[in-house]
Amino acid sequence: AQIKVQLMQDILTRSDTAWVDVVIEIPEDTSDVRPISAYQFEVHTSAGLQFLRSDESYSLTDRNGWVSAFNRQNGKVGAFSSSADAILENGVLVRLQFVISETDTSRQLELYDFRLNSGIPDHIPSVPSLHLDLTSHEE
Repeated sequence: AQIKVQLMQDILTRSDTAWVDVVIEIPEDTSDVRPISAYQFEVHTSAGLQFLRSDESYSLTDRNGWVSAFNRQNGKVGAFSSSADAILENGVLVRLQFVISETDTSRQLELYDFRLNSGIPDHIPSVPSLHLDLTSHEE
């Protein structure tokens, strides 16, 4: 499985709220892929980008049987389910919300220690990161 991060807005300015989707892509041949019944990762941001919360609404994990947790102080996000509710499909795993607190033109968002299920080596995807370019509107 591969993990991507996708920014949901095209233009960001100071005080904007940014939503970032964490997307999972499962290979077409799933013969050696276990269904996903848990995930965890840490969110790291550069100065001026404040992590507000995680949201599972309208995601693959927005169903009965999934329990999620998020800790704003250390940036940890995670969820788990029963095996009956495990997922084996492409889509949004979780959405992350941030606020832009400074007017500099560049921010960095990185997800560290990303693990699917128990962290079996073939279930530790490469670490995704996202570079945010901010636009300052002068009035």
